[in-house]
Amino acid sequence: MRTRVGSTEGQCNPWLTRAFGGPLARRIKVVLVIASIADLATTALALSLGAPEQSPGGAAALAAAGIAGLVALKLLAIALVWFLDKVWPAVGRGVGGGLACVTTAAVTWNVYMLGSAGVRLAR
Repeated sequence: MRTRVGSTEGQCNPWLTRAFGGPLARRIKVVLVIASIADLATTALALSLGAPEQSPGGAAALAAAGIAGLVALKLLAIALVWFLDKVWPAVGRGVGGGLACVTTAAVTWNVYMLGSAGVRLAR
């Protein structure tokens, strides 16, 4: 069923809108959080198999505080996106979208490398 332009039918409740922003900002943040969790999981698995951390920032955080450093780095990135979205919404969406794309690419690469390592380990 189609709704007319400007209708509030089918929208989220006001609390969600205040917490996560509009529909685009909300989707970007959800993708960023899910991709960050997947990146942490696949990175931890790869590290347990002996693979090195590829990103310089991640390697520095890992050297300084272990896996907790990587978690802190991800939380800092998510907090930055939330802050920017509140102060400069267009910049927050741009930075959040960029981080979500890069993090999703990192997860894709991690899964590919883990699959390749699994093939090598099985032989």
